[in-house]
Amino acid sequence: MFQYVPTWTGNRIGSGATVLNFINVDEETTSYDDVAAQVQVWFESMSNFMPDDTRIQFPREMREIDPATGALIGFISVSALTDVVGESNSVFPAGSGRVVRWGTGSVVGNRRAIGHTYLVPSAGCYTTGGDVQASTILADATAHSSFLSGLVAFGAELAVWSRPFAGDPEATPPKPARTGVASAVTSGQTLIRPTALRTRND
Repeated sequence: MFQYVPTWTGNRIGSGATVLNFINVDEETTSYDDVAAQVQVWFESMSNFMPDDTRIQFPREMREIDPATGALIGFISVSALTDVVGESNSVFPAGSGRVVRWGTGSVVGNRRAIGHTYLVPSAGCYTTGGDVQASTILADATAHSSFLSGLVAFGAELAVWSRPFAGDPEATPPKPARTGVASAVTSGQTLIRPTALRTRND
């Protein structure tokens, strides 16, 4: 499994990171540069709903991780990419933004594996009642679909990582230990309810 971690900066938000996991990245069928570029295009396609003092920067490396144990295996260099800068000058709450829910077809620990990515802060995308506008959800749906299909075109897939679990024998019923699992993402949806973050590392 490979992790790519773009970083966010801005006058009102400090700094933070978005952790994205990928599987089936094979240099024989695709390029790590291609995967990184798809991430940049995804963020760029949503930049009109980012404040204009917010910037996303893209690292020059990916981390290779054993999903079963979480152990760091090594680093892989990728090419430099242009920063994505927000385009909205609308007033926005600094700690609030959109939530993307990633769906999978996998069951881990008796539950369907799902993941979330937090697009915080967001601007110019709210109704007067504070929800995310339907037009924004629709535009994001196109961005998410293009992102996933673009990865598949290179043979790679976005993944939800269910981390290793040591087990809880004192729970009722006892919860068995399990290794970590990386599940391929099959869908992405921006939720109507925004989120508020207490940390920027999401």
